Amino acid sequence: MQTAQYATNLWQLILGYPIDQRLQQAQFYALAERAPNFRNYYQQHIEPICQQYEQHRIPALEQTRQRFRYWMLPTLLACIFIHILLPSMETVSRWALVTVLYVVPLFFCFFYCRNPLTQLQCTLGDAAYPVALRYFGEDYYYNLMQRPALSYYEQYQLFPKFHHGTLNESISGTYQGLRFTVQEFELKRERSNNGKSSSEIVFTGIGIDIQCPKPFQGTTLVQTDKGTISRFFERQKMARVRLEDPKFERTFEVYGSDQIEARYLLSTAMMERLLHLTTIYGDKIQACFEQNRLFILIPSKHDYFCGLDNLYQAITFEQPIVQMFNEIIEIHQLIDILKLQSPSGYDKQNA
Repeated sequence: MQTAQYATNLWQLILGYPIDQRLQQAQFYALAERAPNFRNYYQQHIEPICQQYEQHRIPALEQTRQRFRYWMLPTLLACIFIHILLPSMETVSRWALVTVLYVVPLFFCFFYCRNPLTQLQCTLGDAAYPVALRYFGEDYYYNLMQRPALSYYEQYQLFPKFHHGTLNESISGTYQGLRFTVQEFELKRERSNNGKSSSEIVFTGIGIDIQCPKPFQGTTLVQTDKGTISRFFERQKMARVRLEDPKFERTFEVYGSDQIEARYLLSTAMMERLLHLTTIYGDKIQACFEQNRLFILIPSKHDYFCGLDNLYQAITFEQPIVQMFNEIIEIHQLIDILKLQSPSGYDKQNA
């Protein structure tokens, strides 16, 4: 007996593949030893939310299919018809004509047709993500209302030059008595070309701001972006810090106003953790130890806290939860290293 082939993507949905209505159970194999404890929490607090939104999944998929069938093809035909009726205009750029007649209408039509799925994704993430995050503690918050302003993060001087920026999703919590915040940024710079101004995105990614056990006497900067670090070095007039780990030296450049403190902060464990982050997020990571904070800036186009579940299958919210665990655990491991570097350890080295 041949198994039914269900729609697993938008194209198959439009072509009329049947919608998968089979029930599924979240297994959380990727959480390894943490899975048994979390399954109990999931069944009590998150699974009821998934079941509630599962009732809206099938209608959203059906509505999306109908919209594409009834709107996308007629929109395309209307664009072609208008194109045929237009008189030949040699002064009009061919690319401008294609953009106005085809790209813009079809772009808005596509997002209108897919809007039922987009809305369901957003509402599901807003409902389930904060509850899943609360598993780590009652003081773990998703998009806390009172967040630091963008100007607060500028004190670390790690951002590229920009004119205006946006703070997007964030999470915050307390681990081992130390407060942390993970904030998404989008920074733009205005540029002028032949009298025309436009905005250019110069940074998208996240910043991890972690409270440290004790204030620092100086500033320590870790970067892989040689252009940015040169500008920072010129402003701060800090000396290059040489470390014994050759792999870390090949990847990062370290500058500090206090050589002894910089070497103490960049312990073997901390260097290994920063190198590990480059294997996950790429080699453009920057970090700054200043006052009593560690700030890590990670450029990435990845959506970190959007809670994207696969709506072509029964809603379990398993994949967003696994992603959330991986991101939170990375931060916990950084804090564990900071806690191990006790104040007395540095005082002995500095004596």
